[in-house]
Amino acid sequence: MGQTPKCDVHTDTDPTCGRHNRIEEKTRQLKRAPVADGTLGRYAKSFKYWEKFCNDFNFPVWIDELPRGEQARMVGLFAGLCASEGHNRAKVGNKKTFDGKMAAVAFAHKAVRNAMLDYRDPEFELIAQGYKRTNSQVDRKQPVTTPMLRKMLELINLTEPQNQLLWGSMVLGFFFLDRSSELWGPHGKQVGTDATNAHSIEVRFKSHKGDRIGKCAVIRHYRTSDPALHPVKAAQACLKVRGRWLADKVALGPYLTSVSRKETIKKSRVANVIKTAAKSMGLSPKEYSCHSLQIGGACALLAAGKSDLVIRLMGSVHQAPGMVRDAASSMIKASTWELHEPNLMQLEGEPANLTQGNQA
Repeated sequence: MGQTPKCDVHTDTDPTCGRHNRIEEKTRQLKRAPVADGTLGRYAKSFKYWEKFCNDFNFPVWIDELPRGEQARMVGLFAGLCASEGHNRAKVGNKKTFDGKMAAVAFAHKAVRNAMLDYRDPEFELIAQGYKRTNSQVDRKQPVTTPMLRKMLELINLTEPQNQLLWGSMVLGFFFLDRSSELWGPHGKQVGTDATNAHSIEVRFKSHKGDRIGKCAVIRHYRTSDPALHPVKAAQACLKVRGRWLADKVALGPYLTSVSRKETIKKSRVANVIKTAAKSMGLSPKEYSCHSLQIGGACALLAAGKSDLVIRLMGSVHQAPGMVRDAASSMIKASTWELHEPNLMQLEGEPANLTQGNQA
């Protein structure tokens, strides 16, 4: 009782066997569907870090059969490892990355062992709360402002295709609050990359942190009067570079920012451009990172009158509403001079005359 019946003989003339196999395959697909493909890749990397931790200290990798106290002890030590050494070049970990790693460990136990972890005892809760408090205010990043985006554009040589892709992805990240890994390639019938009548760009998120059950959130931005900070032109530039490379038989991955089969525009390149622009404007480079693009876009939307709830649902913005408002206030002050420009960019909202239904 409780065992799944198996079909040992596979023949084309046995409809019961074929039906059973189709149902099993569909069940396996459903088992993989709770998380997005990109998340599965991150889970695999995080689980390897857990495996290394267990092997280094002679702990079992699978801990579902251990008593709750032993599970909590192991996970607490893992939290200490993440806090003291991290899993990056800086050897510094934060609470959110630890939570992500433990989500990977819990998912692996569900998928492989059909087991739930039970490690949240009072001692672990103390460790987790202490972890959260000790680094909650460490290296909080500042938002990228529109003047900074213009400075970044001055630093990029747009005659190079890869630099065109870099700039386009940065503009899209600012407007859509996304990461490079969330920008997959085009799907469906597309407007030509040179089309001048394309008035909007639409990004469909099959799954993201504001849409956990994958209802396919759709976010749209329209043309702006600013020729530099223009989401439609940014998308067209990325699609044009990708189309040119594919025509030249370059093997590309599924992402819009792919530069090869396995690589995309590196975060380090994006961060370097942002930090260089900050330094040239007399700001501290340490206060800026790739995440500053998302924060800047969120602050710009808030400054334009959008609610903090909509912004949090729209993108993976982790700041509390008060923090977003404070950052938005600083961003408005930094960009005050632009409010009097004739080319003030329209961040969101439908223009008065829309005659074309094309999307980039």
